[in-house]
Amino acid sequence: MGHDGYNQATILSTWRSIARALGRRDLSSFDIMDRGRMHAHSVVVVGGGIAGLTAALNLAQRGVAVTLVERDHALGGHARTVCCKAIAGVCQSCGGCLLAPRLEAVRAHASIQVYTATTVTGVDHRADGRFTLALASHDDSDRAIALVQSACDGILLATGFDHVDARTKGPYGLGIVPAVITGEELERRLVAEGQGAYDAADLRRVAFIQCVGSRDEHVGRGYCSQVCCRYAVRLARLLKSRHPEAEVTVFKMDIQAAGRDFLPAWRAASVAGIGLIAGLPAVIRRSPEDPTRAALLYDDILGNRFSAGDFDLVVLSTGIQPRADARQVAEQFGVNLDRYGFFDVQAQDVETIVPGVFVAGCCQAPRSMAESVAHAQVAAQLGLAPSDLLFVEPDLAHRIYRDGELRETEVPLPLDTAARDGPGFTGTRPPGCS
Repeated sequence: MGHDGYNQATILSTWRSIARALGRRDLSSFDIMDRGRMHAHSVVVVGGGIAGLTAALNLAQRGVAVTLVERDHALGGHARTVCCKAIAGVCQSCGGCLLAPRLEAVRAHASIQVYTATTVTGVDHRADGRFTLALASHDDSDRAIALVQSACDGILLATGFDHVDARTKGPYGLGIVPAVITGEELERRLVAEGQGAYDAADLRRVAFIQCVGSRDEHVGRGYCSQVCCRYAVRLARLLKSRHPEAEVTVFKMDIQAAGRDFLPAWRAASVAGIGLIAGLPAVIRRSPEDPTRAALLYDDILGNRFSAGDFDLVVLSTGIQPRADARQVAEQFGVNLDRYGFFDVQAQDVETIVPGVFVAGCCQAPRSMAESVAHAQVAAQLGLAPSDLLFVEPDLAHRIYRDGELRETEVPLPLDTAARDGPGFTGTRPPGCS
């Protein structure tokens, strides 16, 4: 439905709800546009991963001047390491193709000013409700080479996450047993070398180990990371498709069927002959018979037996955790953290306790790429630039995780979904993805 299907009362109601969300902000820095729209003149987006790129583009497409700040030397964040998992040209809906068109569109948009290798060094919340941010650009040796000040009406934090360090899982042998790698390392190699990266390897037995660093209250991560089962099942299918004779097994506590896109992938994995064992290995060590292989000792709970076996490749499905600097960033912007260290939120799961400061993506909770895209669009639309020309990519949902409870919430219905990817998304997708 386009905006003509909404009456003035509906538009004004949306406008007022956002005004309330902005709290005591001085609205003199906003324009009242045609059809009751309210626009911030300028927004700083901190973080240039998939969520930050999406929010920046969403805002810029409706006339907001955006400053996009990324600490790395390149945009894209962790999304750069997600490989295409299409099998024989058939897309597995992994989200790997979501980054390229957004990178292209952001770079081409005149209303987005990009600062890479740049960090926020100071935040001044002014009396008029606006902000002044001090930005420092860094060279390759991390030496500050330029200082810039940026004034804005709103701030969107999309600072991302850290992968759990699987080396802290001592008994699993990462860095000691050559055959043991992480899911991230597997994806990075597939990105760098293509899907045929392991074609020459003699993969007779492959194991995926789930919940490495997630769902473990002993280390302060009692939550599910939401993405590990999804990428493991898809990667298992991809390897199986290229090594049909290989025995591919997923070791799990239980499979978390997160996201509406997971069930088809799970069913396809079953058809492809991917094995499933209810039980995680107690220890992984070098095989005494062949040091290049990994020996697993595991309790097959449903099989009612303790077993051992050698594998040619063991993939640790590591989870998502808050960035190491999350507390520092929270203190800098005056926002709260939840009990696990993610940015805490209030209404719509994008607002912080600071009026005008919003969050998007995995800095707020574990999410897939598609869910991070949806969450970023919600943050931009409901928090920073409401208008009667909202669009949200259909069929996306986002997972909300807060205070130990997880629930799936549909993205609010857009006012205009005619352009699925929005203006400017002209980038090509990887083969097999549409």
